[in-house]
Amino acid sequence: MASVGNGFVDCVNLLLAEGANIQALDVYHRSALHRAVSNHSQAVVTFVILKSSLLRASTLLAKVFSHKFRTLAKTA
Repeated sequence: MASVGNGFVDCVNLLLAEGANIQALDVYHRSALHRAVSNHSQAVVTFVILKSSLLRASTLLAKVFSHKFRTLAKTA
């Protein structure tokens, strides 16, 4: 969360690449996006929104494809 709050996009990207959870909350129940907005870190806000959107899109696609494959397997 410190990297997000301080506007360090490269550090945030590295942490995510190493498995950090973009949707994690701190002890005050604040998300990375909340911290970035609170600290006026426009670059980090943009980055976190993009990463969160990609995560949601990939999760949705995985669900759709999983359902399609299960449906195809049942009909085969």
